[in-house]
Amino acid sequence: MAGLLKAASDVPVIDIAAAGLGTYFGAQEDINTYGRPARRWNNLVPTRPQPTSRATGSAGALLGTVARSGLFIGQVVLVLGTLLFVGLYVALLLAMLTPETIWERPARLAITDRLRSRGFDLSVS
Repeated sequence: MAGLLKAASDVPVIDIAAAGLGTYFGAQEDINTYGRPARRWNNLVPTRPQPTSRATGSAGALLGTVARSGLFIGQVVLVLGTLLFVGLYVALLLAMLTPETIWERPARLAITDRLRSRGFDLSVS
């Protein structure tokens, strides 16, 4: 009976309910094969990174500077392109909302001239 209670306490019911039996047994197989993973989240003395050569750091700094400037240039191009296209759509919308669009006026004047040449008397405003 003691063995059964110990086995029951080792099975995390919430983990099985959340992830499913396949995930639980897969994780148990990995633990049995490779051992438990290292717990580093509560390490009070973190390890220091290994020092690198000065040349590698300089190349990394140069690469970072180029990447940051490219990011800024890309954002500027994106904003200008968006403003250009949105601005064109707004300008076309406003042009269509006027009583007489810029394309209708020359056509109306041409028709008026043609009718005047045929003898009709029209006033053009």
